Amino acid sequence: MRNPERTCQAATEVLLKTIYFIRSLPSFHHLPGFDQFLLLRSHWVLLFILGLAQEHVTLENLRSCLDKLWRLDLTPKEYVYLKGTILFNPDVPGLINRKLIEGLQRETQQLLHQFIHTLHPHDHSQLNIR
Repeated sequence: MRNPERTCQAATEVLLKTIYFIRSLPSFHHLPGFDQFLLLRSHWVLLFILGLAQEHVTLENLRSCLDKLWRLDLTPKEYVYLKGTILFNPDVPGLINRKLIEGLQRETQQLLHQFIHTLHPHDHSQLNIR
């Protein structure tokens, strides 16, 4: 790292923004505390990477992953929907309310698909996100 202090500061800011994002989701607060814990423990890394890409923060050991995300040229809404899709993953072992989480993920995916369709109404290849 060329400037480790600046890099650590930027990474910290991305982590804080990720926490604020999650705290701002009313649907997340309706989940049992244990489910909240499991979802965060299982998906914080992917949420952090999306946050780095969204904020254009470069960490050298993640450069190729970030480059791929930047090439997608995602909008802020697309980042939000992707984060929701990642966060509300019902495949985490031990979840108490798996059905609710599954519904939240399905709802988030539908919103993402609808948004992509409004951006690219004639390009159906963009809708194959799974």
